[in-house]
Amino acid sequence: MDGFPPSRRPDLWSGLGAAAGYAGGPGEAALIALRRAAGDSAPALAQGVGFAAQTRARAGNPTPYTALACEVVCGRSAAEVAAVVVAATAGLPPDGLDAAGREEPAFEVWRRRLRERLGGARKAVEEPSAAVR
Repeated sequence: MDGFPPSRRPDLWSGLGAAAGYAGGPGEAALIALRRAAGDSAPALAQGVGFAAQTRARAGNPTPYTALACEVVCGRSAAEVAAVVVAATAGLPPDGLDAAGREEPAFEVWRRRLRERLGGARKAVEEPSAAVR
């Protein structure tokens, strides 16, 4: 990610989180490595996983890999993560100016809420579980 401008990195990490959570594929060890690689961008990774969890919940098609991504990246179950995503939509301001007079779309407020609410909740998983080894 270092080759990309810092302003674009959160979007890229969010996209990786959405792909890992929705499309699946990586196992626990790979998700742990992804979370570690995200470093300070881990909240953006969690935001993407949250988007995947809510999309699956809304469609009624949960998957084990979405549940695993939620547990490893966000430290919560897929249902809990999906509920956080829904709660983050409450009271979104209309698109326009924020309190400091900057233009801020409601979508960006929602994304920031997800990063704040999901990014700090990761559990400290340092090694893959015995089932993965």
